Amino acid sequence: KNEYGVDVQIDRLAYQQARWAVGPAFDPSFFAAREDSQCLIDRDGLPVVLFTSNWALRWAEEKQPGIQFLSSAPIRTGGSDDPRGDS
Repeated sequence: KNEYGVDVQIDRLAYQQARWAVGPAFDPSFFAAREDSQCLIDRDGLPVVLFTSNWALRWAEEKQPGIQFLSSAPIRTGGSDDPRGDS
């Protein structure tokens, strides 16, 4: 509160794992109806999926074999292999 003069409230979320999703077949709507995961966009415009458990992550990896779920953000190369798809 001291720095900005406003009250701060921190809410704990149930997510335990974050993975960047990479692959041409990635569809964020796959996660829209699920309660154990949520797809967001990071500050660099890359999709990152939050999972509530290791089981939810393994399930997504099994159901989405064409997608890589990376534990750290991919390095942007700017070429055709850029996970964002732009050059």
